[in-house]
This record gives sequence, structure tokens and C-alpha cells, in this order.
Amino acid sequence: MAALSGPSARYPIACLGITLTLVFMLVLAGCAQSRKTGFSTNQPSAQAPTKQVNRPLLVDKARDAVVVYYALPEGYLIPITVPINPTIQPAEVAVEKLLSDPPGILLSPVPEETKLRRLFLEEDIAVVDLTANYTLLPDKEAAEKAVKALVLTLTEFPGVNAVRIMVDGESPTLKGGVELKRFFLRPSSINPVEGTNRQERWLEIYFGDATGTFLVPVGHGIAGDMSVEQLARRSLDILIKGPGNLKGLIPTTWPGTGVRSVTLEGTTLTLDLNQKALGYGGGAAFESLFLQSILFTLTSIPGINEVQILVEGEKRDYLPEGSDISRPLTRPRRLNWIGTR
Repeated sequence: MAALSGPSARYPIACLGITLTLVFMLVLAGCAQSRKTGFSTNQPSAQAPTKQVNRPLLVDKARDAVVVYYALPEGYLIPITVPINPTIQPAEVAVEKLLSDPPGILLSPVPEETKLRRLFLEEDIAVVDLTANYTLLPDKEAAEKAVKALVLTLTEFPGVNAVRIMVDGESPTLKGGVELKRFFLRPSSINPVEGTNRQERWLEIYFGDATGTFLVPVGHGIAGDMSVEQLARRSLDILIKGPGNLKGLIPTTWPGTGVRSVTLEGTTLTLDLNQKALGYGGGAAFESLFLQSILFTLTSIPGINEVQILVEGEKRDYLPEGSDISRPLTRPRRLNWIGTR
């Protein structure tokens, strides 16, 4: 075959040049793209791990009170509302209050001289780091109570769904084999009654402490599906029956108290009591305990936001000691308030 000559002989060479140019440009583009994405055209590298961001546990508005879970001499944990100087870091103050000496008959479940090293938030987990004294717990029961008090106190704050406890930056095992190498969710009940069903749901019933000063939440486990009205009726039955053999607790209702009916409309529960419910006569302290125990017990049931109290089917303006029941009442803002502010 004769060799090509003239202009036609240069066409293959020109095409080859164009092809090489395009290949070179594509290689350059690929390299540029690999720099942008962090991947190599020869061997893809692993994506760099996302760094966990620890942030302070803040609230969006300064608070002048915190809820701290202290213990009674009988061992019950109770929420106490404590006044503080207004701050947007109330969680740190709450933990420090728990670690300090509480007032009156209240006790701290945490060993003396335990100090807070640091407190921060990892996503929705509050991480609290304490000094070594936290491990000076005598037995498993004391260790579990010390953990529970911290978890209850910290999960009172919005955005905190679990708690991880550390000691001097480590996660040791406490007395009785209580492991700190995990996070703790808020318990279903504060003071569960032994022997009650724990499979379905808990009712929180508020009895009085031995002095009649504080309300103590006691968890009763129940089984089976119930309507909101049925749950309310069951809770009131337990409240009226009283604490029974639960040591250190007193009833908050007068003997002969009876429930005539409970009716739910929207999120407002109408509770109709008999006349004997007001048999306590004079006694502002008992009336306050009586009314607040009803409100805290009923509004702890999902679906009940307000309670309208009737007596013998009639709406009344006041209870004997002047407590206003003329309108539906919401859950009281502060439970077991101590202090003067």
C-alpha cells in the first residue's frame, strides 16, 4: 500500500493529538476533583471521623430555681425545688447542691466531700465528672441510689435524655458491681413499690413524708391497657387508700374521702369528691398537702393537664382553708419548695 502524502496524511496525526489533549485534560480534572473530595484517583482513603463536640449544659433563659433529688431518712428519693441565683448554667448548680449538705432532715445520697470536676453535654447525654470520694459508697444499694439521684437531677433539664458518670475522668465499678461504663436513662419510677407489676406502666402517687412537710412520689406498677379516666380512678383509689405499710409515709386524704366520679374533657379532668373529703376542717398545712397530692398525682398521667375539683357535684370557690378551686387547676409550678424566694 502506498504511503499517504499531502494534507490527508496529517489527519490521523492531528486526531491523535486531539485525543491525547482530551485525555490529559480529563486526568487534570480528575486530580482537581480528588483534591476537593479528599479521595485519591489511585486509592480511596477513609472518610475522616466526625469529632464529638462537647458543649456546656445551658438553658435558653436564666433560672432562679432547680430541682434536686435528695433522700429522706427512710431512704426515699424526693424532688426538692431549691432557689438559686439566676443563671443559664443551672445544671452545674443543681449538681453542686446535690453534693452539698441539704437542709433539715434531708440527706444527700452522694458521699461527703465529693466535688464536681466538670459537666458537659455530648449530644443528648450529660457527662458528669466527679472526684474520687464518689466511690466511697458502702454497698450496692447506696451506689444505686447515688447514681439514681444524679440521673434524676440532670434529666430534669431539657435536652438531657441520659447521663454518664465519671470519676476523675475514668469509669470505675462502684460497690456491689454497679458499672459506670455506660449511660443511664431516667428511671420509670422514682420510688417503685416492691412487688408491683413493672411490665406495663407506672402510676406516680404522691404521699406525705412523716413530718407532713414534703410530698413523696411512690411508683405503683400496673398491667393492661387503661383509658386516661381509668388511670385517674386507679391513682385516686391508691392515694385514698394511703401508703399502708410503707414506712415513713402518711396519707394526704381525710378518712372517709370518696370519689363520686371522674370525667375527662380534652385534657381537663373533672374530679367529684364527697363531702367527707373536707372533714379535716381547720388546718392549712393539711389542706395544702391534700390539694397538691391530688394535683401532682393526676397531672403525672399523660393526657391530664388540668383538674377541676367538685364537691358533691357542685363547683365551689374555696376549700375550708381558702384554697381556690373555682377553676381548673394546673400542675403546681414548684414541688417541695424550700427557701424564701
